[in-house]
Parts: sequence; C-alpha cells; structure tokens
Amino acid sequence: MNKYVHYLLVWVWVLPAMTQAQIISEVMMNPPSSDNGKEFIEIQAGASTSLSGYHLITIDGDGGQAGRVDQVIDLGSWSTGTNGLLLIRDAATVLDPAPDAATNVVVNDFSPDLENGSNTYLIVSGWSGSGSSDLDTDNDGTLDSQPWTSVLDGIGIIDGTPVNNHAYAAQLGFTDIPNMTSFVPDVIFRSSNNGNWYCADLVTAVPFSFDTNQTADSDGVLVNVSTTFDFATISPGGSNPLDLTAPLPVELLGFYLKGEGTVVNLNWATATEKDNAGWEIQRSEDGKIWANLDYVQGAGDSDNILEYTYEDRVPVTGISYYRLKQMDYDGTTTYTDVRAIERTDNSAKTPFSIFPNPATDALTLKSEPGIAIIVSLTGELVRTFEVVDLQTRVDVSDLLPGVYILQVQGKFGDWTTTRFVKKGLYDQ
Repeated sequence: MNKYVHYLLVWVWVLPAMTQAQIISEVMMNPPSSDNGKEFIEIQAGASTSLSGYHLITIDGDGGQAGRVDQVIDLGSWSTGTNGLLLIRDAATVLDPAPDAATNVVVNDFSPDLENGSNTYLIVSGWSGSGSSDLDTDNDGTLDSQPWTSVLDGIGIIDGTPVNNHAYAAQLGFTDIPNMTSFVPDVIFRSSNNGNWYCADLVTAVPFSFDTNQTADSDGVLVNVSTTFDFATISPGGSNPLDLTAPLPVELLGFYLKGEGTVVNLNWATATEKDNAGWEIQRSEDGKIWANLDYVQGAGDSDNILEYTYEDRVPVTGISYYRLKQMDYDGTTTYTDVRAIERTDNSAKTPFSIFPNPATDALTLKSEPGIAIIVSLTGELVRTFEVVDLQTRVDVSDLLPGVYILQVQGKFGDWTTTRFVKKGLYDQ
C-alpha cells in the first residue's frame, strides 16, 4: 500500500458567538435620502424570543434637549423571528437589501423621526417613565433619573461638541460612540461575530454601502472597510458584517471519537480560546434527544493548542451520537458537529462500509470523519474528498468501469481500506 499517496488535512472549526440576551444590533437613523421608509432599528435575541416586559427608548442628547425621552416603544407584543432578529421600521416600503425571510418585521412609524444628532438607544425592563420625561434636567450629560428596573442593552452616539451634546449609554455600562469630526454617521451597527460597534456614513448607491473613508469603530478611529468587514452594506433584518480583525472566540482544531474495547474515547483540541468556561459532553441514541454525560472545564483564554479527552465507560449498544456544548462565561453556548460510533460484541468502533457495491453513479460511505482518497489498482490518485458526516454520498458517475481502492484516514491518523467496483454501461 505504500505506493498510494496519503493526504492529511488540518481540521478547523470556528465556534461562533451566539447571542441570547436582547441587544440592539443596528440602527439606521439618517438615511442618505428621505428618512421615511428607510429608518429602522434591529434587535437581536434568541430564536423566536418574546420581548414581553421590555421597552425600547431613545433619549435625545442635543443641547437644551439633552435627556429628553424621544421614543418609547413597547416591545411586549413582538418577538424575534426564527433567526433571532426583530426589525422595527417606519414604513412598509422596499428595503435594499431586503430583510431575511426568517426575520420578524414590524412597521411602527417613529414619532418623531429618529434624531440625526446625539442619541442614546436603550432596551429596558420595568419602564415607569413617559415619552416626555426629562432624565437630565440640568443638561450636564449625567442622568438624574432612571425610570426603569434594569437596562439590557444600550448604545449612544454623540454628534457635535461634547460639552453641549451628550450620550448616556456609557454611564449605564454600555458604549458611547464619540463625535466624529470628519463625518456625520448615518448608521451604527454591531459586528456579527464579536459585537463591536461601528458607525458609518453611507454612499447613496443602492444598497446603501459604508463610505470607505468615513467608517469608524466605537473609539472613533477610522477603519479600512475592505479589510475590516466581509461585506460593506447596511443589513436590515439580516446578519451584520463580520469583524475580520477580531480574534476568534474558540477555534476548534477537531473533535473525534475512537473505540477502545468497551470504552469510547472523546478527543478534541483548540487552537485558541476566549472566555471559554467549559464543555458539556452530550450523548444521544437517535441524534435527537440528548443527555448530559459530564462537564469538562475550559481554559478561559488561551493562545496555545490545548487537548481535551473524556472517556465514556458505559457506552450504549448500537450506534450512538456525541457532541460538545461549548459554554462562555456569559452564558453564550454553541455546539460542535455530531460524531457517531457503533458498539457491538462488547467493543466500540466507528462504522465503516460502502454500499452499493458494485456502484453505478454513486455510493454511500459510512465512516468516521477524515480524509478519503480513491485510487486505481495501478496506484493512480483519482479523487480526494472530505468525510464529515457518518454517511457521505460519493459521486462516481465519472469514473471508468473497473475496480478501485477507497481509503479513509481518520482523525487519529489510522487508515481504513476497502475495494469497490464501478459498473460499466453494459454490466448486469
């Protein structure tokens, strides 16, 4: 077998941050053209999450109006869509780009229109104020009253001289975007992977795109649009741009299973970790109902390769499924891909088979994850492909009739080999 070419792939999964709390995700307060029909506020939470008990309020920050409550929007009758997004917009006209079909879109005319100057946007619970409340009676930039029980999220933006214009989110533990002397922001938004805030002036082309020279981070530092984001347009009711400069949260190098007699060994490794509290080990007999087996503590923050192991000493008979639930300190969770293994005759092994054999147009490979190669009997490499799921469909319609060797290299470096026959047009 040493004449066959063996290939190895570096396995990398990136576990994305998942938002559970109710947060403000994007605000279009100053569309390049007329405001009507284009202003919007986007809220993000868990999928199909009720917003009962919460209010969205906006606080003016300009001069003598500083501290005045402009908007009080009761969110109680709304919920997010199946993708976790709620888009509140001021009219039912066409938006470009259009909201995702899974987003819950509601039309609620902002009265007055969203301010173009200094503003603070808050999601609060236990609201007891009114639409005419003055929360900063002396206009000094400090809230004199807070008519709510708690603040779930906030973002402020200052437009003009800070002595006379104010934002109030930072004093509540959130972010205030400073005055931008070179431009007036039209939109503010969070990056979808780390939640960092950005502001941008917009180019009037449709869809509205971020001005290359007038986009800044939450510290007011101008950024290079082309190298900072994976796309550079507004995203009403859709995923916001990725922050390409952000460090990865948890970079998983691999998760795989290996049967050792009656024990199933789980092994995984990370290249980097950020705020990683730990991992729940979960097992299922049908891939639908999951049980927690144990908990393995994470490293918190790490820039080094870390390896983890866990032994399931009482695996179930037949095929069983495993996954990891990764948890951050703030309660954010995400799941790895599912892995499967089979236990028969008091031993656990990863299933390996191909069918049908002979094959005409396609065959199904049942194998542990890894890299697979197909070679001819003369040793010529025919195909290399990745095995991710327990069952992988392999297209062989373009192969010439004959006998081939299929090899899979698992995550532990083990090679498993079998033969199959590609039927010809006139084979019976």
